[in-house]
Amino acid sequence: MKALSIFETLMQSQTIVTSVQVLNEFHSNLVKKFKLEDAAVFNIVEQNILPISLVAPVTFQTYHSAYHLRSEYSLSFWDSLVVASALENNCTTLYSEDIQHRQVIENQLLIINPFK
Repeated sequence: MKALSIFETLMQSQTIVTSVQVLNEFHSNLVKKFKLEDAAVFNIVEQNILPISLVAPVTFQTYHSAYHLRSEYSLSFWDSLVVASALENNCTTLYSEDIQHRQVIENQLLIINPFK
């Protein structure tokens, strides 16, 4: 429920940006791990995430930036795409349990593990 609490707080004070990469991972996990139908997951995204979030595309520029971030910050391929997208959209905080808690990237983006 901690994640829901964060969303509720952010919705009141800031814009929530969600990378298409995050949607891809979310969709894949719900289909593979929870055995939900593809259409059901699409409806969850469309009805619950799109109304509260700006969805940021992953472009070639995102891919290019991610390439440099991977080596600079020792990020995984997928995490580097999420970080690059956050930076492109001028985000100042990224919530992730996969990236080092309290790490600052490019003097702009603070990584917060909401479960710590």
